Amino acid sequence: MPADQTSSKSLALVTGASSGIGLDLARIGAEKDHDLIIAAADPMIHHIAKELRSDGVAVETVEQRGDCDGVSGWGNKFQSAAANVTPAAVLAKRHGRMAQPGSADEN
Repeated sequence: MPADQTSSKSLALVTGASSGIGLDLARIGAEKDHDLIIAAADPMIHHIAKELRSDGVAVETVEQRGDCDGVSGWGNKFQSAAANVTPAAVLAKRHGRMAQPGSADEN
């Protein structure tokens, strides 16, 4: 979808989406016409994303690499992936609020 268009689709985040229940949930989300952010430690996640995109939904991947026991950096990865499937008008509104004086005080 071009960045200047808006979407009425819901966004679903699915972890462990390369196999098992996570993969089933991602497929159900695509069938229900949800845009997706899918995450897994398995590089197969990129193949799964290609398969799910054939259903006409936007899919972004987050691949956990290495022997990571924690979630360090995952927040930034998810925000980046979400930004790729969020309509530009929604992002512009959000960024406008973030640029307001005093907005750093709001948590």
